[in-house]
Amino acid sequence: MRRSVVFHILLLCQCWTWAHSEADSEAPQTVDQGLQAEIQGVEINQAESTRETNDTVDLWAELKELRDMTIELKTDLKHYLSRIEVLEEEKLGLEVKISSIEKEMEGIKRENAELENTLNIVKSEVETLKSKNMALEARMTTNEKEVEEIRREYEDQPKVVFSTALTSGYFGPFNTDVTLKFSKVFINFGQGYNPSTGFFTAPVKGIYYFRYTLLEKRKDMSLGIHLFHNGNHVMGSFEVSDGSHESISNAIILQLEQGDEVYMNLLYNHGLYDDGNNYTTFSGFLLFPL
Repeated sequence: MRRSVVFHILLLCQCWTWAHSEADSEAPQTVDQGLQAEIQGVEINQAESTRETNDTVDLWAELKELRDMTIELKTDLKHYLSRIEVLEEEKLGLEVKISSIEKEMEGIKRENAELENTLNIVKSEVETLKSKNMALEARMTTNEKEVEEIRREYEDQPKVVFSTALTSGYFGPFNTDVTLKFSKVFINFGQGYNPSTGFFTAPVKGIYYFRYTLLEKRKDMSLGIHLFHNGNHVMGSFEVSDGSHESISNAIILQLEQGDEVYMNLLYNHGLYDDGNNYTTFSGFLLFPL
């Protein structure tokens, strides 16, 4: 645009120069040639100026396009920068959450480790209890077998027991020893005691327990008995009257063969007493057979 204006100014100046040069007759041809040359130069310059003007127009169009693109890029850049800031904040929030979650996970891992430790302890205790339970079951099985064996032995073992009391009233004194016949029979399992004779006869060989309790209420009467095994004196009990009633008790364990006899004799000049309270008794039983 500037070159076109300059071109027109130069053209006017040249025309003014031509007007003042017409009086100069010494070099008309030279002026004409120079003018033609200048006109050609101007035309060339004008062509170049037109070309340059077109180039300038294209350049400005490109620059405008670049400017628009730059503005658009700035707008996009601002948007992306804003978005990046939001993403950075979200990232920071996520990092905080991740850190918190990692701490929770560490806590959970510690709790799991403690639980595993506790679980291992419980498992060990359970195994110990199982072992003890198995041992107890084994012992129980053994005990049950032993109890069963004892039960079978007990079932197979003969049962012998008797319990008796003297007839109600006073008994004695006599001028000789008298065998006591306990006629009140409370129990006589095995039928070892004979109330008619006063004799206990062992039904099987074994160890036997015998016990007696005697009473005398007469103030001037002493108390005395002997216990015999197959006619042999094995134990005696005595109580001399002191003006009141007397009582005695005693017991003995004997080994008897099958058929052996045990009985009690009241000593001569001694007495006994009994009534519904069963003060005077004689009893025994088999502890175990042999």
